[in-house]
Amino acid sequence: MDAGLARVVHELAAALRAPPGPGLALYHEAKGLELLSLLLMHWNDHRTRPRRPLDQRDRERLCEARDRLVHDPADPPSIDELARAAGMGQTRFAKVFRPSSANRFTSTCASAGSRPRAC
Repeated sequence: MDAGLARVVHELAAALRAPPGPGLALYHEAKGLELLSLLLMHWNDHRTRPRRPLDQRDRERLCEARDRLVHDPADPPSIDELARAAGMGQTRFAKVFRPSSANRFTSTCASAGSRPRAC
């Protein structure tokens, strides 16, 4: 359990043991919502992580794909072409491209001043 999640669980447990007082129900609700928010963020982060870590060759191919994407804004390659060049399927490529480039495929296309054919 990460530190933020543990802190909120501890605060909520302590508040539930506290004697009733003004605003305590609202505090319980707020802590419950904070806990739910942290759990959803943790679940989503875990769900979107690539299953297989990227090795050096994968990172090099992703950099090459990014360079190829912005090289010729007038005729950008499709996601399928970039994925094949990177030795990945479209789904894996789209999943790992964003974390490796701090950008999404369509955002990179937009910043290059073009619109990809596959978007």
